[in-house]
Amino acid sequence: MKHRGDHPDGHSRMLMRILELPAMALFLALSVLSTHAEEGAGSERPNILIAITDDHSWLHTSVQGSPFLETPAMDSIAEAGFRFTNAYAGSPGCSPSRAALLTGRHHWMIGPAGTHGSSFPVHYETFVDVLERAGYKVGYTGKGWGPGDWLVSGRQKNPAGIEYNEAKLTPPRTGISSTDYAGNFERFMAEREAGQPFYFWAGGHEPHLKYAEIEHPEADLAKVEVPGFLPNTKTSRSMLLDYAYEIEHFDAHLGRILATIEAAGELDNTLVIFTADNGMPMPRAKANGYDYGIHVPLHIRWDRGKQSGRVVETPVGFVDLSATVLETAGLETPEQFQGQSLLGLLNGDLESLNHDRVVFSGRERHSSSRYRNLTYPQRMMRRGNYLVIWNAAPERHPAGAPRNIVDGEPGPPHGAYFDID
Repeated sequence: MKHRGDHPDGHSRMLMRILELPAMALFLALSVLSTHAEEGAGSERPNILIAITDDHSWLHTSVQGSPFLETPAMDSIAEAGFRFTNAYAGSPGCSPSRAALLTGRHHWMIGPAGTHGSSFPVHYETFVDVLERAGYKVGYTGKGWGPGDWLVSGRQKNPAGIEYNEAKLTPPRTGISSTDYAGNFERFMAEREAGQPFYFWAGGHEPHLKYAEIEHPEADLAKVEVPGFLPNTKTSRSMLLDYAYEIEHFDAHLGRILATIEAAGELDNTLVIFTADNGMPMPRAKANGYDYGIHVPLHIRWDRGKQSGRVVETPVGFVDLSATVLETAGLETPEQFQGQSLLGLLNGDLESLNHDRVVFSGRERHSSSRYRNLTYPQRMMRRGNYLVIWNAAPERHPAGAPRNIVDGEPGPPHGAYFDID
């Protein structure tokens, strides 16, 4: 049996020749060898894919046991890596939650970016900025950071990356985006220079309201698990099936995206993160600090760590994902980032996270959810089986404020759940 050492590889043969050279030639040859090694390391820098749905609670993937939807692509990430059963979004609303993920800071630390539908000041550095400076090709499709105005602060691009939204499709139903997420990723990959590492944010507009409200077969309606805080009616079941259909729509695109990465021979060298920005768009969920508002799915695949099918119950938050991305890329994490990298865990050190750790979330306001757009702040802390919610302005009815209670005027409730961003 022959050992690897019996036949020197390219670097070994080069070193043997170098040892026979005069001093000056030796210096030059070592310089060339060093450059050659750096180029090789650079071409193997890991890629980053973040796939993020819009308003999607943690229970609703098939790998999590949901009986009324099928999510093979999302499941495949968990099966090849990790499923985090206690992952918490940065906020129960879109733009502050996405801003927390991008900046690695809790939403109350990032000014306007931490409120819903505001701006994103340029001085708040994102992990995307760090990756781009390091030579990564960066892009996003669908919903990046938003809703809000990132241009007003002087930014040159959406905080999630350079936009790739040209590819369109005919939506299969009313309420589903016409964006061809997978088609836009294919264009992004076609533009990438050979050997260039990439970061891409695949942001689904689904399962955001408004749904198609189609008629569903009774057999399908019977499969639906209705949360205890919703009325167990045909209307609730039908809406949850519409919600499930939209999750499955994005899952199909995610499957195409993963297939594109695999066809490029890059899947083993790509950190794949799937999550959602906040919980489902229903009462006591989105825009609120209860579990269905902030508890989101999180699946991570990292083939270099050689871990698969792991289930992690330790709480993690969005600020941890930012630190994870940069450490995986071998880049220094900015001092202001507040999370803990999960890379040690992904590489097999299952004790690298403190099981008693606390994760945080919070909210200032949600657009159109209160009369005159008043704030109704909350702070949430999760540790183990305990969720603590602090309502800073309980007089503003944190679960939904009738107009006549807010300003003394008669009228219908204003804190409704409709097509809010």
